[in-house]
Amino acid sequence: MKIPLFTNVKALATGSGHIIGLKNAGTVWGWGRNDLGQLGLGNIESPVISPVQITGLDNVKTIHAGNNFSLP
Repeated sequence: MKIPLFTNVKALATGSGHIIGLKNAGTVWGWGRNDLGQLGLGNIESPVISPVQITGLDNVKTIHAGNNFSLP
């Protein structure tokens, strides 16, 4: 599956209705359900329909996601 305008991806992690992506540059992006703050965006706007960068996360090496959480 292609995600428009989302390139240079190193890894993806999926939870229950949300996805986080790690780009080659070490930045983390997320989209999907965020009703419990799963994406770490500081709000509970849901759903997030396009990938948005999660601020404050730089030089991340790995990512993980579970049902309703995400970890850098």
